Amino acid sequence: MLPTQIRAFAKPVVEAVPLSVQLDNLMKNRTANKSGFINLPGSSFKKLVERAESAEDIETLKLAHVNFLGHRNLLPLKLVDGMLMKALEVGAPAAMNEWFVNHEALVYHPSTKVI
Repeated sequence: MLPTQIRAFAKPVVEAVPLSVQLDNLMKNRTANKSGFINLPGSSFKKLVERAESAEDIETLKLAHVNFLGHRNLLPLKLVDGMLMKALEVGAPAAMNEWFVNHEALVYHPSTKVI
């Protein structure tokens, strides 16, 4: 094929799905046991943390953490530390103040790196 005959095919633009929608999809696509609890893997929470980009996303992560706890899914402290570090990264550290205040109820004991 000659260079003049090469056609460039543009990839379709894929719009980013908001983190809140991703959390909703995660919650809806998991089946509950007889008691109504959903098994939520920590890897799903980790992916949400990695995708967070704004203060609004940090609020979604907080909701995700509470949902995980509400369904009796204790997250490794390392994952929750990652959420707090992400809040610092996106410039929303104040959003996590209540996690420090209520750390016992949230079954969270921050590492020295976060404090």
